[in-house]
Amino acid sequence: GSSYFALALRSRATQSLFCLGVYVCTKMRTFAWLSMLGLVAAGPSMHEQGKCLVDSGEAVSDATDAALFIWAASKRCGKVGMQVKCSIDMSSAIKSVNSMINVILKAVDKCDGLHTANKECGLQAGKLTEHLAALSAAAAQVYQKCPAAAVPNGAGMGPLAAPVMCTVDLKNTAKGLFKSVKALRKNPKKCHHHTDRSRKCVSNVFDIMASFAGFGQYLAGAVGQCKRAAAKPGVQQIDTRKSLCAQSAASVLEYLMKISQDGVELARKCEKKPPA
Repeated sequence: GSSYFALALRSRATQSLFCLGVYVCTKMRTFAWLSMLGLVAAGPSMHEQGKCLVDSGEAVSDATDAALFIWAASKRCGKVGMQVKCSIDMSSAIKSVNSMINVILKAVDKCDGLHTANKECGLQAGKLTEHLAALSAAAAQVYQKCPAAAVPNGAGMGPLAAPVMCTVDLKNTAKGLFKSVKALRKNPKKCHHHTDRSRKCVSNVFDIMASFAGFGQYLAGAVGQCKRAAAKPGVQQIDTRKSLCAQSAASVLEYLMKISQDGVELARKCEKKPPA
């Protein structure tokens, strides 16, 4: 009765997750090709081409993350002792898909394709939902990875997980470094001495803190996961929980800073404009 229904529901959810992963990858391949064709056809300036290529690359990066996390969820969810890992995979997949959508909307907006009322407020709200999903995943990782709170888990993907997560962390380490440099370069402009108390300055300070925390979390994760991936079969498993615990703690800090930044930006972008 109920156990059969639960098993059928889990199987259906796994199939849906796999189909969503395939759909995401297919659509992002189409998006990348359309972006390149658009560059050729429209003939924008070199500056605009650079921005478009960066946005396209970021969207493909997010789509790759989403597909990997959806695949991981399809392997873990529904198995005994894998509830925490399933929660991490699901939250991470939601965050990555949300991030991909936000990047696409930002690219469309740059091409003057968004004409909704108060679009800046809507775009910022999308970032907030993305970061809330990421915070959920980070909190579950702290519970799973940190030795003081570590709980026994059932057998999951075993040797398959480490190479996948090592790849994700290495890619995002470079991405986090570029974001940190970008946030630092914006600071003199946004925190000029005449406006050092403005909401733009406060927002950028949160952005700098979040960027460095994000760089640190992916670097710590790369150390832990890549050690696991490089371990020889049959050798005693390397205990990388300290590295992965550091990654989880830095991830919580990063998304707390981003959510704080989102609050400041929502207050700035969603406030009622004075009549002209």
